[in-house]
This record gives sequence, structure tokens and C-alpha cells, in this order.
Amino acid sequence: LTKDDAVEKYIVLVNPHDGSGSLKLFASPIRVVCKNTLNAAMRGMTQGISIRHIGDVDSKIKQARDILGITSRYFQSFEEVATAMKNKLVNSAMVEDFIKKCFEVQPIEDISTRKQNEMDRVRELFEADPKNNLPGIEGTVWSLYNSAVEFSDHEAVAVRKNADRRMQSILWGSGESFKNRAFDASMSILNS
Repeated sequence: LTKDDAVEKYIVLVNPHDGSGSLKLFASPIRVVCKNTLNAAMRGMTQGISIRHIGDVDSKIKQARDILGITSRYFQSFEEVATAMKNKLVNSAMVEDFIKKCFEVQPIEDISTRKQNEMDRVRELFEADPKNNLPGIEGTVWSLYNSAVEFSDHEAVAVRKNADRRMQSILWGSGESFKNRAFDASMSILNS
């Protein structure tokens, strides 16, 4: 996207070496450096191959070639969406609508103080956080989406409790749901 906001492309290869499982090969934007990042990458795995350590080696090589094509298409698709998000500027009405969708605020809902504070924090991350205001992404859907992700992964109540609860929230819990809503809200802006 920009020099300071790059998303790298990785191919992850997992091989248990003890015969307890299959060799797995898949694409991920997550750089695997430990068991936690491996789990995160595997959780995000949408397409890949799994090769058992027995059978026809030639067909397994063909499967590996196929996954490289799938990987290329995955990153191309991701790049197209991220570029569209980076190229779309947002106005204050779009920001407010986005935040309400992320927090599932209904039109007639009386918003609690806690929820209002959380909504204000996402808005503040979008407007004032240096990481979300790099040249080339400032004021865009990409910056807005990343503000919501930053809030969810680093500041939401569930992630402040402890490391295990944080990982649970980010990967399978309220954080994952929140980020899915943020992505959907981002796509709504792009499609409007």
C-alpha cells in the first residue's frame, strides 16, 4: 500500500516431522515466527493443500504447483481490495456510519457511556493516530478499517484482560466478529 504500511506475502509450510499429520501449504499475510502466529495463520487459511506422507509423489508435486497458483490469486485479490480501500476517501458521515456498523448501533438505540467511549476511541484512532495517518492512506477506507482493527486487537476490553483471553478474542471471539463487521462496513463504503 505504502512504503510504511506494507503487507507482505508469505507461503506457510507446516510439516509435523513425526508422521502425526499432513504437510500443509497455504498463503498468509502473517509472518509465522512462533506457535501463536502459526495458529493465527492457520486460522486465516482459506485455501491450501494438505499432503499426506504416503502415496504418489508426482500428484503431490502437481498439488503444490496448484497451490502456488491459488496463492497468487489470493494475494492479487487481497491487493485489489486493499488498493480500492486506500484509494477511497471517506467523509464524516461515512465514518459515523462505519463506526455504528462496527458496534452494531441501531438507529433508535440509547447508547451506553462505555459503548460511546469505545466508538469515540475508534474515531480518535482514525483521526489522530500516526499509524493510521501515513501519507497515502490518511482519510481513506484503509485507514478507517485499520483503526477498527487496532482498537479490536489492542484496546478492547477483552484484549486487556490477559494474553490467552486476548488471543481467544482476536481469533475466535468478539474481536473476530468486530473485525468482520469492520470489513463488511468497509466493503459497504466501497460499494456505495
